[in-house]
Amino acid sequence: MPERADYNGVARTDLTTQACDICRKRKVKCLLPSPENAALSSRCQRCERLNILCTFNSPSKPRGPKRRTEANARSQEPPPDVRYRTDDLCNRGLFKILMQDYLDRLYPLVPIVHRPSFREALRKDQDCEDEGFYAVTLGIAALVVATLASNFSVYKSHAQPLQLSSRKEFVHSCYKKAVLMRSWSYFDQLNFQKFAVSYLFSAAFLQLGDQNWSRMLSVEAMQIARLLKMHLITNYEGLNCIETQLRKKGFWLVFYIYV
Repeated sequence: MPERADYNGVARTDLTTQACDICRKRKVKCLLPSPENAALSSRCQRCERLNILCTFNSPSKPRGPKRRTEANARSQEPPPDVRYRTDDLCNRGLFKILMQDYLDRLYPLVPIVHRPSFREALRKDQDCEDEGFYAVTLGIAALVVATLASNFSVYKSHAQPLQLSSRKEFVHSCYKKAVLMRSWSYFDQLNFQKFAVSYLFSAAFLQLGDQNWSRMLSVEAMQIARLLKMHLITNYEGLNCIETQLRKKGFWLVFYIYV
């Protein structure tokens, strides 16, 4: 990217003519690396700092009022021949609604994901390939259905409603799916995702009034947090900013359980 001198004679990097997807969503300046640094990284400065994928997939939006078309009015549903791992719980459109309800209504109470990365992974249907992310989405779906009891009738009246008849049945089905993915070596390699799964299901069962299930999973989440040494700030050295932020939030979530 060419550099120009500003009125003080200092070289500065031009802004991109089109912002990357993350910068566009945040409505901030998008700065790509200079030509001499392009070989080291092709990501913009913000994505490089957050250590996330820098993409330019979002189409440029035309200026002016939006024209009403049948295509815009129609809800964006996946092709009918595409199968997802959550189809026996609900169709893909409703599953995305559950994820959005978490981000809009429950995230301030349970901030257990990095929202920009989570939205991007969800947009790419990463749960179809990444079992860790898939387990997290199952925990989030269970928490949403368990917590937003007044919304259950809305989910059941959806064009393609939930496949299960009660909130309790839905939560237990999500948990069964998550547990069946665990191999004998599940606890050999611990990470924040595994902590998040245990915590989310603990909170979901608590909302249902299943105290024993909730206690067992809260103990599991606490032990994973302890083994990850979330309580030791010195153990955060070498982690990227996203992982550091998540572990700090995870520590306080566990702390509030026992206060």
